[in-house]
Amino acid sequence: MQPNTLLDSLVEEAGISHAGLAARVNAAGSALGLALRYEHTAVARWLKGQRPRGQVPDLICGVLSDRLCRPLTLDDIGLGVSGSAPAGGATPLAGFVERAAALWRGDEQRRPHLEE
Repeated sequence: MQPNTLLDSLVEEAGISHAGLAARVNAAGSALGLALRYEHTAVARWLKGQRPRGQVPDLICGVLSDRLCRPLTLDDIGLGVSGSAPAGGATPLAGFVERAAALWRGDEQRRPHLEE
């Protein structure tokens, strides 16, 4: 199981605690009629690479999208189908590259584009 560096960097960028993310996911699920009882320990497992079941990845995506005021996909948060580790395993550099790319995307979204 590979750490989910994309999700980790977005949670950090959103300025949300593990308990806060869990509470927001529970509330989003409740709005859909789901009885979820996630706590900070579940978020820690997601960051370690465990994939949540059911609709929870979509709920996480929605919570972070709302918090960051920009659309995110499951691939953006490391929970898409293409976000699974390659058969041979990821290189040690892969986590760094994923995190750097996620941070770059966040910086690009916050800066107004300069006109020539």
